[in-house]
Amino acid sequence: MLSDILWHNTIMLVDNGSKHLPDLINFLRSKKIITVRVNPFKFDLKKLREGKIDGVILTGGNTRFVSKKRDFNFGVLRLFRNKPVLGICLGHEFLIEYYKGMLYKMKWRAQGYSYIYITRDNELIKDKKRMYVYKGHSYAAGILPDCFEQLAWSADCENEMIEHKKRPHFGVQFHPEMNASGQMILNNFLKICKRNAI
Repeated sequence: MLSDILWHNTIMLVDNGSKHLPDLINFLRSKKIITVRVNPFKFDLKKLREGKIDGVILTGGNTRFVSKKRDFNFGVLRLFRNKPVLGICLGHEFLIEYYKGMLYKMKWRAQGYSYIYITRDNELIKDKKRMYVYKGHSYAAGILPDCFEQLAWSADCENEMIEHKKRPHFGVQFHPEMNASGQMILNNFLKICKRNAI
């Protein structure tokens, strides 16, 4: 199709300090995606032209200087409220907080590979009852915002994957960049970005 030839996906990566960022960048490069990587401590959102970006990924990261990171991620969510957004791990938690949900600190850190269970077919994943994914987090959603729906859960996290009811905003508590199972979700997110851009 002509649209496939003319369209070049440009994804903005908000770098929240994830040690898995190289895996995410390598995956996007393998898909010929143009990436714009922004640093919450250095980048001025006022300089950003929203029309040039097809979608946004809020990466995972550590909680160092978390207030500054939170403010920047909130600014991105305000600017891109009608564009596809995927929050990963810490980015997922910022998404929940932005929409007035609540987090809680877990009794133990979820670390390593484990199964998540899909609640229903959705735009990020179809025809799957469970997925094997990589997790590394100490916080989880205690109260999901009213404007979101749960898409997946696990033994240690009730809201592993979520979707906004009206906007193309999604969150995953795990790291989909880390294995082929999770990368299906990234592929489907890129399809959402493409559909919204054309």
